[in-house]
Amino acid sequence: MRVKEYIFSKNIFYNKNLSFRIEILNVEDNKLGDFAIKKLLKGVLTNKTIRILNLSKNNLTNRVCEELKVILDSNELHELYLHWNVLTAPGG
Repeated sequence: MRVKEYIFSKNIFYNKNLSFRIEILNVEDNKLGDFAIKKLLKGVLTNKTIRILNLSKNNLTNRVCEELKVILDSNELHELYLHWNVLTAPGG
């Protein structure tokens, strides 16, 4: 099944009974913060088809850098957007 848009209104990202091929995940401008994005990235790890990931404007700090590294090492992302967060040189 190919999904063009997925709405997270019930906070379900991964369901082992469903087969999603999400290629673009855009959660820009939700101000989710580090804790919520870390949870989201755990779901991203289970979906190897995501090619574009937009985490911009989510108040992210260096605390998510390890999780982002895992995503970059394990997924075949073509684009990762992180603008307007508070990542600094040591982490970002």
